[in-house]
Amino acid sequence: MEGKTSRKLHLIVYHRALFKAHWALFIPSVGDPNLGRSIHAVGDARTGFQVTFGRNYDVATTGRSHSLIFLGYVDAAYIDDASTSGDGSHTTDHVPKDRIEDYAASVPAPGPSLRPSSSSSGNKRVEIRDCQTWLKDFITVLVEAGVLHQDSLDVINTAPEH
Repeated sequence: MEGKTSRKLHLIVYHRALFKAHWALFIPSVGDPNLGRSIHAVGDARTGFQVTFGRNYDVATTGRSHSLIFLGYVDAAYIDDASTSGDGSHTTDHVPKDRIEDYAASVPAPGPSLRPSSSSSGNKRVEIRDCQTWLKDFITVLVEAGVLHQDSLDVINTAPEH
């Protein structure tokens, strides 16, 4: 149960008709369940990804088709809203500012995983890594560190991929 000592974490699934969905972690602020912080890997499989922190993100005004899926609770000590809220406007950056973001930054963002058609690798199968695989890795790190309950892995492993 959320309170002064715990905070909710959600998976945001941004649905797309023709491609895999984009996934992000959403940490709602204490005062407004629609306003908070997003943590995700931004980029593409051709050029690679970068871990990005979205601050003062309003999930209610995104305009993109999405679902919010509850992942679990974390101790409030991992989240420092004061250091991440700034002047209240939505911003993005790549610099971790609290413990939960330190964990996110410790998980390497996927590099390029698509080969050019002229590649000499033949028919060797390549694992495509993306925002979904990165977020699964991030949640695994949080579970292994005891920050998030094991049940979160079941939630993320059964989340919609499209």
